[in-house]
Amino acid sequence: MAGNDPVLWVINSIGAIEGHGRNYKMAILTYNNPSEQYGINTVQAIAEAANHDLNAGLPAAGTPLAPITLPRSLQGRPDRVLRRERTSRITAPVAR
Repeated sequence: MAGNDPVLWVINSIGAIEGHGRNYKMAILTYNNPSEQYGINTVQAIAEAANHDLNAGLPAAGTPLAPITLPRSLQGRPDRVLRRERTSRITAPVAR
């Protein structure tokens, strides 16, 4: 870029990560990069660092999460049976 503009290169990136236990959005804004490639490298380095920290402790992307299944004998049955309790009627006094 030429002229008296003090900003050399503006490189921005917006993205969304969804699935496999990852659901977040990220925007990375840079300016005054000495070259286009320098700005791209900067955005990529920031995104990699953020993704590394946001995904700490999660399995690698694409790793299927363990399915939650119950033994057939327990499927369709409540976890516990709630006792029916007698309800009493509450009545408000009638104004006369």
